[in-house]
Parts: sequence; structure tokens; C-alpha cells
Amino acid sequence: MQMRAYPYFIDLRGDALNQDVAFTAAVPQVTMAWASPIDVDEEANAERTVTPLMTSSTASWRSTSTELTPDLDLTGEGTYTPEGEQGANTLAVMLEGRFESFFEQSPLAEGEQSPLAEGEQSPLAEDPSPEPAIDQTEAGEAATGEDGEEETDTLGTVTSVIDRSPESARLVLIGSASFVADQTVRMIGSADGMIYGNSSQLMANLVDWAVEDRSLLGIRARGHFNRTLEPMDADQQRVWEYVNYALALAGLALVFGLSRQRRLVRRNAYEAQLEALS
Repeated sequence: MQMRAYPYFIDLRGDALNQDVAFTAAVPQVTMAWASPIDVDEEANAERTVTPLMTSSTASWRSTSTELTPDLDLTGEGTYTPEGEQGANTLAVMLEGRFESFFEQSPLAEGEQSPLAEGEQSPLAEDPSPEPAIDQTEAGEAATGEDGEEETDTLGTVTSVIDRSPESARLVLIGSASFVADQTVRMIGSADGMIYGNSSQLMANLVDWAVEDRSLLGIRARGHFNRTLEPMDADQQRVWEYVNYALALAGLALVFGLSRQRRLVRRNAYEAQLEALS
């Protein structure tokens, strides 16, 4: 198996994860799979606090192509050409403030319903169908309560509508739903031969943070993660590879020298004993 660059799997770590927010700062690295950039309408959210949570690198770009299969050239290398302007893109954002309800302008909020013309049938009405036979005794018992009083069916009745959220409401939007999918997690983990849990850990931290359970978030933030290696370029990888070879050879030379020294000591001891006996 040979690793190839795949830009649709965005490796986020360090400053790419907002270090001022608890649930992102507690995760060392997150791989965002097939993420979409998020553009926040500044005018519509002028009264809300907008906090970017995850951002891509300055070398990233946006693409409208739906072809996600790696495109390899004759040498087997991936060929990805940046499209348009390159720059950092927001992949997750948090909005804090008051949010207006979708039903604020609905007739349900005013307690009114549009009247129907005489003889007009509601579009929500079901097609007429033959009524099933009902036992009159059972129907009478169902229509009256235990004390004999007639009950009113309130099923489906809207009694109140929430016009807006409180000022402390928070909305977190993540530009990918695939980064926590089982297939994606297994694919990422298979590259390193381990179980990749940073994505699910991020969501667990988000739930703890949302309910203000900071004790659980603190426990998870103590280092229950695999030790993530820092990314290196090809030259750095070769340097560390040669250093490993040199250390291995030095270790073999040290073992050989110690073994040879012990043999010489034993040989000298045997020769001394033979001379003493002769």
C-alpha cells in the first residue's frame, strides 16, 4: 500500500482548530472528509457573535467538480490542479445570539387560520373512505372519562408558538456530515492501522460543551488520544529515515563490540588458567 495525496480529506490541527473554544482545543487533530466551505452573511448576523471553529490552510481552494475519485497520471501520482483563488476557508462556525423562529410570521403564531370558502374542502383533508364498524359501547366509553364527563380531543392542536430563541442560544454548523460516518472513519484509521476516534471525540466534546458539562470535557481533554505526529515534507522524512538507519547501525556496532570484548576477556582468563596449571 502506498499513500497518495488526497486534497478532499482536509487534515486540521494546531491553529486550524480554534484553540479558544473548549471542544475544538481538546482535540489534537481532525480529518474533514469532503467538506463544504461556509460563508456567513455578515449583514444577517450583525447582532450575533460569529466564531470560526475550523479553517483550512491558505493553500486550499474551492472546486465545483463532483468527481471525487483520485486522478492519477502515468507515473501513479495524483494530479490536482488548484481552481480559482487559493486561501483559507471556514469549515465549521458557531453563531451566538438570538434566532428568530421560522413560524414567527405564521398564522399559527397569531392564532388565526385562513377561512375556507363555502363548500371548499381543505387541501389537508384526506380522501373520503368508508368508515369502519365501531362498537357503540366502546365508542361511548372512549368519549367519556372515568368520572363520566365528556373529554375534548386536543391531539394536533397548536397551543403556543416560540417566536424566538433566548439571547444565549448557540448554533454550531459543520461543513461536513461524512467525517463522522463509519465508512469514512474506518478508511482514515486503516491508513495508520489504528482505530481513528478524533471525529467522534469532537462530537462528544461538543455535546458536553453544549450542556455545560465541563467536568466530562476536562476528563476527555487529559490526553486520551493517539500521539499525533507533526506533518513533515519529503526532505524531513528522508533525514529522519537516515537517522534511524544510523542509530540502528550504531546499535549493532555497539552490541558487536561488547560481545567481542567479553570473548576476549574469557579467552584471556582461560589462557591465564592454562599457564598456571602448566
